[in-house]
Amino acid sequence: MNSFLIQCKVRKTELLQFLGITAVGYLIGLIVVFIVMNVAKENTCATAGTMLAFIAFAFMHLFGITFSFMGDFNMAISLGATRKSFVSGYVLFNLLEIAVLELEIVVFGVVEKLLLENAFPQAVMEIDLTNFFTWNYLSGVLVVFTAVEMFFGAVILRYGMKVLWILWAVWMIVCLAPMNIEKNEKLSGELAKLGLFLGGKLTPQGRVVLVIVLTIVVAAITWNILRKQRVTA
Repeated sequence: MNSFLIQCKVRKTELLQFLGITAVGYLIGLIVVFIVMNVAKENTCATAGTMLAFIAFAFMHLFGITFSFMGDFNMAISLGATRKSFVSGYVLFNLLEIAVLELEIVVFGVVEKLLLENAFPQAVMEIDLTNFFTWNYLSGVLVVFTAVEMFFGAVILRYGMKVLWILWAVWMIVCLAPMNIEKNEKLSGELAKLGLFLGGKLTPQGRVVLVIVLTIVVAAITWNILRKQRVTA
């Protein structure tokens, strides 16, 4: 608990910065969607502000925490903190931080949907991110993001900055692959069949169990790396 309180004190500015970045992303998206709706007279709309807020949160938090964790880990251990105490406190604050950011995005989404419905009652909501504001999705993001960020930080600590390029390549593939797959009708068709097959085999409960199992495995690998990791400059 003492380690968690230290994290609260040390990282409160970080939380405020993430809240601000997410808010800026939201405002930009909201302004854009209102301009498009008024100028182009579209008959469909989307919660673009909420979407951009989530993208800003995901990108900045994923890479920001990965790098800050590395520096914080080295400093804490060099000052005498135990690995178990530091990591547990860091993870607890990370969970709290993401929960606060999710709450901000949920509020943004609800407000944006109300604004769009009242300003453009004739428009059909084509993409509504508020549909994903459920306990399952929010808790999944909370746990998975924390596990992935700790894993990335631990791997880079262990194997050096060269791993960063591999992680960057993976990120770019995840971002760009869907657009390229859509252009290839045969490949997209085969992947759609695979998705339907896997979707049919896995129940919603099964997907939750799968995510939990994978998260536990990633967390175990991360801790195994960190408990042996020596402090680096």
